[in-house]
Amino acid sequence: GWSLRHPAIGGSGQTLASGGATGGTLLGSTIPFPATREDREATGDPRRSIEERYASRDSYLDQIRQAAQQLVNQDYLLPEDLDRVMHQASEHYDELRRRVRQTQAADN
Repeated sequence: GWSLRHPAIGGSGQTLASGGATGGTLLGSTIPFPATREDREATGDPRRSIEERYASRDSYLDQIRQAAQQLVNQDYLLPEDLDRVMHQASEHYDELRRRVRQTQAADN
């Protein structure tokens, strides 16, 4: 991803970069998926929410495992990095679930 400059700071439509003699590198950004369907509908976000995308932790991790294995098969990822990818994915899922629980608790 990349971050576009806001019109208020000038350079509307240009990408933000870290600077440097060659212009630097692009600065990445992330717009997280909504935590719940209700969040998605309330904000008008067209993307499916976390709870709509993944039926369970195992389902999420299975999708990650399949994608990572494809990358290994295509020589884009080293086999010895699979365990690290899976560990990071499990931590990421746990963080996503915390967001869902926090959103649900706020709705009570």
